[in-house]
Amino acid sequence: MAVPFPTDDGAFFRGQSVAVAGNNDEAVEEVLFLTRLAHRVHLLVPPPELKASPDLAAEVSQHSRVEIHMATRLREVIGEQQVEGVRVVPRGGEEQMMPMAGVFIYLQGGNQSPTFWTATSRRRPPRAGLSPPSEMGT
Repeated sequence: MAVPFPTDDGAFFRGQSVAVAGNNDEAVEEVLFLTRLAHRVHLLVPPPELKASPDLAAEVSQHSRVEIHMATRLREVIGEQQVEGVRVVPRGGEEQMMPMAGVFIYLQGGNQSPTFWTATSRRRPPRAGLSPPSEMGT
């Protein structure tokens, strides 16, 4: 199965909640694209500050369909046959589960391609710079 991208496969999430994990320009651009389709887009930013360009950061922070979660780490993608949610840990807070229909991960360092996480069982997301396990079908 090919790795879906928000610009190619975002329509599958029309009217649903999705998450994007990352803090660079590419992640923020995809968040803004997904707002045209998804009901709510959650931007999970691991560090306490967004490292996107000032213009993009301002646009995403003012968008009514975007909820930004600063200093929040993606711990786990949950789902049996499809993504059902994510488990996140805010810095200094307690782990929580957030229902989601899809997750787009932009934590690849300098790599330009995102990872779309399709959960077939409870698994942790890949570490930065690594691809998901091959048994996940990506």
